[in-house]
Amino acid sequence: MATIEIAPLTDRLTDEEIDDLASALEKAQAPKLPKGDDGIRKVIGNGLDEDIVTEFMDRLEAHEIACEIYLPIEFEGRVEVGDFRAGSLVTLLETLAELKDDFNLETDDDEEADEEDEGEGDGDDEGDEDEEEEDDDDDSVAALIERRLQVLWKVFHAGARRAMDRKIPLHIRM
Repeated sequence: MATIEIAPLTDRLTDEEIDDLASALEKAQAPKLPKGDDGIRKVIGNGLDEDIVTEFMDRLEAHEIACEIYLPIEFEGRVEVGDFRAGSLVTLLETLAELKDDFNLETDDDEEADEEDEGEGDGDDEGDEDEEEEDDDDDSVAALIERRLQVLWKVFHAGARRAMDRKIPLHIRM
């Protein structure tokens, strides 16, 4: 199971790794890490399906922003420290905004319009029932995965916003 949380770097990195991270960020011309509240630890998502998180991270990787740690500063690219990749929360939030349409996230107005359209059809209910059942099974699995990705998008987005507000890193643990 995977977890998404906001927590200080010291929860995951050694002092030496934090120094290495600071050096890597300096080379990337990133601003210094802000002083956040080291006492803040908040689990945003716990017990998340690793397959769904992996699928989500693959989509982030397509935008070159998949990381295990997101920092509350703005910089280009990612830096590696030990076994971890660190990226910018600002870039993550921008990427999540771009991905919103990919995950078919709707506004409340869109959902109301869809509810009004339910029950309307073309009146053609004939066809091979076995083929329809197989298609329905494939569609229901795809729809379930899509719903889980939508929920995960919301968890990532909420976590990234909270982490930015508190100036604390966001951690993805698999």
